[in-house]
Amino acid sequence: MQEELNCKFIYETLNDFVYRNYDSIYKNQDFENSGKFDVEQFLMGEELPMERKYSLSRELIFCIDNYLECPNEDELVDFLDENKLILYYFTFYEMISAYVNDGFIDRLTLSSIAEQFITKSNEESLIKLGITLLGIVDKEKAKDYGRVLGILSEYTFFVVYSVKNSKDENTFIFDLLKRTYGYGRLICLQNIYPFDDTIKDKILLLGMDNEGLEGISASILSKKVNLSWYLEPCRIKEEYFHKISKVIINILKLEEKSIYTIEDSANFIWLYLKKIDEMGNSLDDMMAIDYLGYALYAEAEDVDRIPKSLKEQMIDKIGEVIVSSKWKPVFRQGLVEGLYDVDFYYNIGELIDETIEFDDLKAFLKRNPLNMAVYYHVGDTGGKEEMKKLLKFAKKTLPFDEINCGSEDLKQDDLTSNNNGDICLMFLLRFLMEYNIEDDELYLSSLSARFNECRKLSLKYLKKRNLVKNKDIQELLKALADTEPNREIRGKILKLIYSDKDKSKDKIEEIINVKNQIITPHIKDISLMTTNVAGMYYRNMDVIEGTLQENDIVLLKRESDNPYDKNAIQIATEKGYVIGYVPKQDNLILKQLLDSGKYLYGIIEDLDLDENYMQIDVVMSYKDVILDIKEIISMINGSDNLKN
Repeated sequence: MQEELNCKFIYETLNDFVYRNYDSIYKNQDFENSGKFDVEQFLMGEELPMERKYSLSRELIFCIDNYLECPNEDELVDFLDENKLILYYFTFYEMISAYVNDGFIDRLTLSSIAEQFITKSNEESLIKLGITLLGIVDKEKAKDYGRVLGILSEYTFFVVYSVKNSKDENTFIFDLLKRTYGYGRLICLQNIYPFDDTIKDKILLLGMDNEGLEGISASILSKKVNLSWYLEPCRIKEEYFHKISKVIINILKLEEKSIYTIEDSANFIWLYLKKIDEMGNSLDDMMAIDYLGYALYAEAEDVDRIPKSLKEQMIDKIGEVIVSSKWKPVFRQGLVEGLYDVDFYYNIGELIDETIEFDDLKAFLKRNPLNMAVYYHVGDTGGKEEMKKLLKFAKKTLPFDEINCGSEDLKQDDLTSNNNGDICLMFLLRFLMEYNIEDDELYLSSLSARFNECRKLSLKYLKKRNLVKNKDIQELLKALADTEPNREIRGKILKLIYSDKDKSKDKIEEIINVKNQIITPHIKDISLMTTNVAGMYYRNMDVIEGTLQENDIVLLKRESDNPYDKNAIQIATEKGYVIGYVPKQDNLILKQLLDSGKYLYGIIEDLDLDENYMQIDVVMSYKDVILDIKEIISMINGSDNLKN
C-alpha cells in the first residue's frame, strides 16, 4: 500500500477508492498483518495493571493538552508509538470523555484536531487517536470518516468502537462488515448484533469467508447465530449448509469437546447429519463428517451431554454417509486442488476405499516440495514403485547442501519448522530401506547429515549392504568417527568398522616423553577450541582405565615425523601415554602455535573410555606467551600467514 500512499494522505487515498467502489473490499493492504496487533491484543492480549492504564491515559491526555497549546505532532507520535493506544484504549476513552464532558477540554477544538489527524496525517498512531477522539465528541462525524477509514483493517477496530452507543450503530457495523476482510472483518463480526434474518444470513456467509481467521470466526459465529435454526427444513439452503460445515471443522480443530459450545449441540448435530445426504457435496462437508465422527467416537463415554443411544445413532449415521459413492468424485477433485492437509486425504481415502498414488500429490508438492506428510504417507502405504517415484522427486528437490552439511548433534527434540528437509530425508532413508531400494550414493552422502536419525539410518544401510569392507568407505567412516558429535552414533561407527576385531588385540600402547610439556594451569590461560580426540580406537585404553576423569589435564605434543600427517599433534596423559590425536581439520592452527613456541594443553570435558570417546578443551598456557593477544586471535581465525 505504501507506494500508493507516498503522494497522498491515507484518508485521501481511501476516500477516492470508496467514492469509486463503495461496495468493494480495499485489497491494497496486507490482510495477514493489517490490524493484527490491535485485534489480537483486544481479544487475547495480556491485560495491563489498572494503575498502569490510568497512568498512560493521563500521560496521553497531557500530550494532547500540550498539542493544543503548541501544535507539534512529534511528542504525540513518539508517545503513541512507544505506548500503543490499544493497551489502555477503554480507560483512556472513559477518562478523556470525562474531561470533555466536564469542560476541561473544549469539544469543538478536540473535534477539529481529530479531523486533522484523520485527514492530514500518514502516521497510523495519530489516525487511530483521531478517530477515537472523534467518537467522543461527534459520533456522526466519526461515522462519516469511519465509512472510509474502516475499510483498512489497521483502523477498523478504532472505527467500530468510535461509533459505539450511537444511532444505527448496528447498521453501520453491518455495512462495514461487507466491505472488510481479515482482522477488519473479524472485529466487525465480533461487534455486530444479528437482530434480523438479513444480518444473520450475511454474517454466516461472510464470517467463514476470512482466510486464516476461520477458527476464531467460527467460535464467534457459534455464539452469535443459532446454527440449528439454519438446518430446519423451511430455511435450509446449500450455501448455508456448506458454511455450517466450515463452522464445525474450525470449532473441532480446537478440541473434540468444543462442539458442545454450540447452542443445543445434540439437536444441532442430529439435524446436520439428517441433511448431509441431501446437502453434502463438498470437501468441506466430507471433512466436517470426519471431524464429527472422531469427536463423537472419542467422547463415547461422555453420556451427560448427548444420550448414549442418540450418540450411537449419530456414529452409525456417519458410517453410512461416508461410504456413499457420491463422495468419490468430490474426493478426487479435492486431491487435484490440494487445499487441505495430506493427512486428511489419506484418512478419508481409507474410509471410502480410495487409493492415493504419488502422482495424485502433485498439488501438495508444488505448493511445498518439503511436505513431510507426503514423504511419510508415500513410504507408509505407497509400495516400492511409488517410493521410486518419490526418490526421483527427492533427488531434484531436497536441499542436500543444507541438510547434509556436516554432522551436528541435532536430535528430534531440537527440530523446528526450519528442519522439514531433514525430516523428509529421514522418511526417505527409512522407507527406501524397508522396500529394499538400493542407493549407495544417497546413504553415503547422508552420513554427513546434520540430523542424528539420518546418520543412524545411513549406518544401518551400510551394515545391511555389507559395504564396510570397502576400504574407501572404511577410511570415510574413520574420518567421520573423529568428528562425530554424538557419542551413541560415534560408538555405532566404530563398532561398524571394528565389529570383527577384538577390543584389545593388536592395539597400540605408546609412551612418549612429555617432560617439556608439563604445564601448570593459570587463570590467564586462553581457551582456544573444543575438539574430540581422534584415533582412540587404535589405542589400548585398558592401560589407563580408571586413571582419567573429567577436568583432568592432557598434553599436546607435535609429531612432525608422522608419515600420514605432517601436522600431526599427539594427545597424551601427564605420564606420557598416547591417547590419540587432534583431528586433522583442527590441527593446522594448533600446529602453528606449537611450532612458534606456544604451550598448549587440554582439559577433559567429557570421556567414555569404553566407547573410545573423549572431548577436550584446548588451552594455550599464559606461560612464556610472546605474541600479542591480537596476533594470537588472528592465528585462531585462520589468517593468511597461517596458510602459507
